[in-house]
Amino acid sequence: MAGGDIWVQWFTCCVTQQPPPRRRRPPIDRSMIGLPQNFQHTAHIGSSDVAMGTRHLVALQNHMQSKGGYDTAVPFEDTASRQAPTVTVT
Repeated sequence: MAGGDIWVQWFTCCVTQQPPPRRRRPPIDRSMIGLPQNFQHTAHIGSSDVAMGTRHLVALQNHMQSKGGYDTAVPFEDTASRQAPTVTVT
């Protein structure tokens, strides 16, 4: 019995089977990247825009839709003005 085998027998609780190594992806170079296809920059929304009021968000969404390319718009839901249901406990 080799010296390494005895350690495996004594410490079976600590020995875990290693997962198979992941296949490494080939690196991407400039020749693999093409030009943008049908890119339309309509507006910029930054991280500080999360705190905007409802009216401003709706106006921004309408502005972006007016630029085109938004055939199926996702409606903006105003959750701030929605009332929570009342529950009566008896």
